[in-house]
Amino acid sequence: MKISTDDLKGLLFPTPPQDEQQEIVKYISEQNVKIDNGIAIKERQIAALKEYKTSLINSAVTGKIKVI
Repeated sequence: MKISTDDLKGLLFPTPPQDEQQEIVKYISEQNVKIDNGIAIKERQIAALKEYKTSLINSAVTGKIKVI
């Protein structure tokens, strides 16, 4: 079954009151900030681990640490 845009034009969609819409937007925005902060933290952790990996490889190659 295909629904065209013309089929949708005549339909009424229920929407929450304006104040409730604003609360929804506020909640989603707050969650988005938390997600963005979490992503930034993980990106910093990944960068630090890559730097540590490079340091370990360098130390192993130059003989600064003993490799078993």
